[in-house]
Amino acid sequence: MFTYFNRCSNLRLETVKPMTTTTRDVAAFKRAVGHFPTGLTIVTAHHGATPVGMTLQSFMSLSLDPMLIALAVARTSTTWPLIEPTGSFAVNILAGHHHSLARRFAVRSENRFESVEYTTSRAGNPVFTDSVAWLDCRTHRIVDGGDHWIVMADVIEIGGAPDDTAEPALVFFRSRFHRTTTPHPEEGTP
Repeated sequence: MFTYFNRCSNLRLETVKPMTTTTRDVAAFKRAVGHFPTGLTIVTAHHGATPVGMTLQSFMSLSLDPMLIALAVARTSTTWPLIEPTGSFAVNILAGHHHSLARRFAVRSENRFESVEYTTSRAGNPVFTDSVAWLDCRTHRIVDGGDHWIVMADVIEIGGAPDDTAEPALVFFRSRFHRTTTPHPEEGTP
């Protein structure tokens, strides 16, 4: 049981019983969270002299001061054990035309970087020349997140296309790739 309190008034808000293995429905959970659109990224690093990378949709900005990002990496990932010991990685934010690249880096393959144009950041991580933006990061903390690792990282360098020339980003929604299009007429900062 969890009891939540309003920190300002110390009033008890609600008691919640966590779902048990017998009451949870993984397929229903996946469908529910599939309604939340996410951007797509490819996280890259060098394992020795070899570039490595993996597609991730579980990425977010965490803090502005200090600049931190967070990502969730499946414990079953075969790429993360190659990236983690380096202590740094780049997050490449994918453009709308990168759907085939997102698929390629999502499956096990020896040739993920074949025909991919990239340079290296100052920290030595692969950054795609045509990504919408990229963030070079240094691992700050790794936390247990169930069947994932939650990786928090300091942003040490930022690059990519200028805002006015960047292609719209690739989006994952209801298990399919989409491109962002024109802004809503009531656009603005929330």
